[in-house]
This record gives sequence, structure tokens and C-alpha cells, in this order.
Amino acid sequence: MNCNTYFLERPKIKLNKINQPQCTPKKQCEFSVQKYIKTQPDERTTTNNLSRRLDSSQETNMILEQRLHWIDQLAESLKSNQSFEVAKILQSLQQMAVTLKQASKNEIELNQKNKLLNKSTLETISQKQIIQQLKEQQNHFKQDNLDQSKKLHLTQMEQQKLQRDYLYQKQLCEEYYKKVRSLEKRIEMILEKNLSTHQDELRMTLSELVKDNEQLKRNVIKREKEIERLKELNQKLIQQNNRLSKKLDNLKTKRVGAKSDNIVFEENYINNYVFDPNQLPQSLEFRLSQLTSEQNDFLIDLIEHGADVFTNQVIQLENMQQRKDLINLIANQFISQREFSEKINQIMNEFITLISYRNIKDFQIHVSKGFKIIFQTETVHLWIIDGMTCKAYTHDANGQQQVALLTEGVFQKIVYENFGIKSPSKEQQLLYITEGSKVYGKNFLLLPIMMNTKKPCGLLEIQNINDEMIIDMQYYGLLVNMLSKSVITSILSYDALYKELKYQDLFYSSFLKLSQSTNFEDFEMKIQDSAYSIFQIAQTTLIHVENNQFKKKGQYYDIRSGCAYQVYKSQRPQILTSITKHLNFDENIDISSILPVFAGPIIKDNQVVAILQFILKKKKLQDQHPFGLQIQIGFKVNSIDEDAQKFYDLVSKAYCIAFRK
Repeated sequence: MNCNTYFLERPKIKLNKINQPQCTPKKQCEFSVQKYIKTQPDERTTTNNLSRRLDSSQETNMILEQRLHWIDQLAESLKSNQSFEVAKILQSLQQMAVTLKQASKNEIELNQKNKLLNKSTLETISQKQIIQQLKEQQNHFKQDNLDQSKKLHLTQMEQQKLQRDYLYQKQLCEEYYKKVRSLEKRIEMILEKNLSTHQDELRMTLSELVKDNEQLKRNVIKREKEIERLKELNQKLIQQNNRLSKKLDNLKTKRVGAKSDNIVFEENYINNYVFDPNQLPQSLEFRLSQLTSEQNDFLIDLIEHGADVFTNQVIQLENMQQRKDLINLIANQFISQREFSEKINQIMNEFITLISYRNIKDFQIHVSKGFKIIFQTETVHLWIIDGMTCKAYTHDANGQQQVALLTEGVFQKIVYENFGIKSPSKEQQLLYITEGSKVYGKNFLLLPIMMNTKKPCGLLEIQNINDEMIIDMQYYGLLVNMLSKSVITSILSYDALYKELKYQDLFYSSFLKLSQSTNFEDFEMKIQDSAYSIFQIAQTTLIHVENNQFKKKGQYYDIRSGCAYQVYKSQRPQILTSITKHLNFDENIDISSILPVFAGPIIKDNQVVAILQFILKKKKLQDQHPFGLQIQIGFKVNSIDEDAQKFYDLVSKAYCIAFRK
């Protein structure tokens, strides 16, 4: 009994403590929740307060666990007692245990919610900081927008002023033109009238009018120059206005944190960029195409306003990253421009050597060998197109000739379909075919060499180009293309001059040979040799006049026979287009040919002593030459009569010298 009494009394004390309304766990939980809910809207609640709440809730859980342990011990002690009161107490204890378990569960859930609330509070604080930064950036952009608007307004005002000045100057010029025209009319009227009186006064008046007229003309010229200057200034201001407008639009539409579309634009620009193969670009602004719009605008502003404005702008920047970016931009542009200038200098030094070449083969070998370093590749060829055979010829660095058939591949497209620059491609493409194989390439650049014809006469081939330097490589190739055109023109001019001098030398050597003839048979034989060497014609005849008769190859004929008599009678050279159909044609005396025949008299001491006849070939004698631009070294279509007349004069003078006795 004493033992039972001991176990019964101890829990009662604990029950009294538990039943106290101030120590109920449920009320404590409700109080904690109400307190947390009341303090939740307070934005100044810190993480330290939340941690204290978490510690207090853990202590409450420990107290609840201790009380549950005591209740379990009390229930075990009361199991042996079967009285009504003990059963009632046991039931109350069980209900109390259930309540305490539910309170413990609620406390655990409360702890989890406190953790989530703590996390959401930290996120709220970070979002407010981001919002504050965005507001500061927005204010910065608004200020930039206002500054750009002011600059744009000032530019527009200045442009309007220039337009007013331009209109005023234009009106003055029109007035001056009217005055000049009126004065000129007055001068014409005065000059038309035949005034015999008051000549001195009229002369003075006329001189004054002429002076006034000249002064007005000088004023008009000055005004025109001023108008041109204002036009140029107006054009510059319009360009600056357009840039500022574009920059202002970018500031208006700029979104913070958004990715720029410049990268995609640059890639498309590189793939589609094409130079005109017939001329160099007017400026080097294409080198700024790979920069962003902001960097491009900044460099243009730097060029327009100078280094002092740039230095002040960099110093005033508070963001160190922006300073670093601007300095890096200028440094990279300096390095890029230096490399660009070095390449241009190397190309010009190479062409100082190339301009001295006198044949195409040496020129092709030097291009294949000397431009590998400039283009940083192993394949650089200068192809020459032969329009007669539809083939292209080149020589590599070792002097080996290569031949390409222009029937398939990109070469064929360049020559017959497209005259533009082919941009590089990372895929293998058929370039051309040879007699035994096909040649493929990638990352290549093909530049047509255009002369005075509609189709290219040559191609510059560059393979395995660096994609990062494609714009500069295209410019280098275009520069080499233009300079190659000059070198080829120089080689052709030298070759044409050489052949023309050689052609003229044939006349002089023929004249010397004919002048040294000893008899008529020797003279006639040398005429045939000279005509064949100059014109490559075999039908040439010399008809002598002796005793009022024609003599040919030892045979005498009536002087009134053949077309030679017509020339003998008129004593003038003639060109007979269809000699066989002529009424006076005589096959024994005249040359029989379907081609035109030149017939001219040789006159000595005012008498016709011989008749010269030779054929005129319409077919041009051509020398095999590159490009299909064969240089004519014989009869030319537009100079056939001139060369025939020259040969006729040469024979006439040589005849008079050889037979002067």
C-alpha cells in the first residue's frame, strides 16, 4: 500500500501542474502562433528573432516529451487499482496524452513553417535590393535619354540653320545668274549693232560691263564653293543626326538584362558581306561591322570628337568594369589596325617587285610563293582564263603548271554566272576539274579579275582562310586583285609594244632587203618573202611596164589587159573586192583570188614603171596569248588599209632606190 500510495501521489502533483491553465501546451502553442502572426507583417523582424523562436519551440518539445513520460508511468501504476476514481483518472490521463501528442505534432509543423517563413523573408529582402538597383539603372538611362535628346535638338537646330543659309545662298546665286545673263544679252545687243558714233563711250561702257560681268562670275563661283561647303557640312550633320537618333531609339527600347541580337547580326553579315570586285571600298568602316552597336557608336564619337573627350569620358565613369571595357576596346582596335596596316604594307612591298615582271608565268609563281604569309595559308593561286579553250592556267610556287577545266564547280559559276566574291564555306565544295581528277576546297575565297571585258580574265584563289579574319582577308584579296589587274595590264602593254615594234621592224628590214636588190627577178622574189613575213600571204605579183607593154614572168601582154590597166591609167592605188568578177579581169596578168586585192602603181620620174598586186586577208593573224585576248600582230580590221598602204609605199620607195639608174 505504501508503495502504491507513493506512485499515486506523485502523479497528482504532476497532474496539478499540468492542469494549470497557464502551463497548457496547447495554449502555449496558440500563444506562440498568435505572437508570430502578429509580428509577421513587421518588416524589421530579423533572422535572430526567428532563431530564438526556433530554440523556444525546441524547449517546449522537450517539456512535452517529459510530461508524456510521466503520464505513461502514472498509467502503469494505476493499472492495479480497479476503483472508479482510478479509472476516471486513467481516462483523463489518456486524453491528456493524446492532447499532448497533438500539441507536439502542431509544434513540429510550426517549426517547419517558421523555416519556410525565414527563407521567404530573405528572398523578399534580396528582391527589394534588386528592385532598388533596377530603379537606379532606370534613372541613369533616363538621364542619358535627356542628354541625347538635348544633343539631338541642338543638332536639328543647327541643321535647320544650315538649310536656311543654303536656301539664301541659292537665291543669291540665282540672282547673280540672272544678272550675268542680262549683261551678256546687253553685250550681244551692243555688239550686233553697227554704231559708228560714240565709239569711245561705248568702249568704256562695254569694258565696265565686262568687268562687272567678270566680278559677278567670280562672286557666283565663290557662292558655289560656299554652297558646296555647306552641303558637305549639312551631310555630316545629317549623318550625325541619324546616329544620335539611332542611339536615342536604342536607349528608349533597351531592356535591362536582355541579350543583344548583335551576335546573330554579325554572323549573317559576315556570311553575306560582298565587295565590288571592280573597285575598292570608299572607306574602312566595314572593319567596324563585327562590333556591337554601342562599341561602333563609341568609336565614331571618338573619331569625331577626339582623344580628349574620350579621356574625360573614361575618367568620369564610376563603374570600373565600364572603364576596363572601354580601354580594352581601344587597345584591341589599335592592335587590329596595326596588323591591318602591316598586311597592307606587305602587299604593297610585294607589288613593288611584281610590277617589274614582263611575263605572266613569273608573276603567277611570285603570287603563289609570296602571298602565303600574308593570307596565312598554303594555297594562293592566280589563274589566267583562256577564253578560246575554256581553261584556266596557273603556276604554283615550284613553277609547275596547273590546268583547270571551266565546265564544273565554283570556278565555272564565277566565270559564267556570278561576278561577286565567294564567301568561305566550311563544307567541301567542288572548285574545278582537271583532266584526271576533281579538286575540292573549303574556307576558300575566289576573286574575279575584271579587265575591260564583261567576263573575268582571271581568278585569285585563296583557300583555308581564318574565319575570324574573313572581312580583312576579303579586303586583302580585293587589294591584290586590283593590283594584279594593274600588273597584268602592264605586262600586256609591254607585250603589245614589243610585238608592235617587232611588226614595224619587219617593214624596215623588208625595205632594206628590197633596196639592195640587183635585178627585177630578185626584187620580185624579195617582195614575196616580205609580204609573207609581214602579212603571211603567198599571192603577190609585180607587173613591169616595158615598151608600153606589161611584162610578167618573162611574158609580155597588151597594156590594156586586166585590171592592171585600170590602175595604170588612173595612177592611183585601188582595192578590188571581187577581182575575178571584174569586167577587165585577166587571169594571165591579175591575181586570181576571192579575197580583196590591193593594186597600186609604182611611179618613177612621173611614169608608171610597174604595178604591184597582193592579197588582203580579212582573217587576223593572232599570237597565242592568255585570257583569250590575243594580240594582233598582222592585219587588223580597223587598220588593214593603213598597213597595205604602208607596204605599198615601202615597195615603191625601195624600187626607186634599187633601180635609180
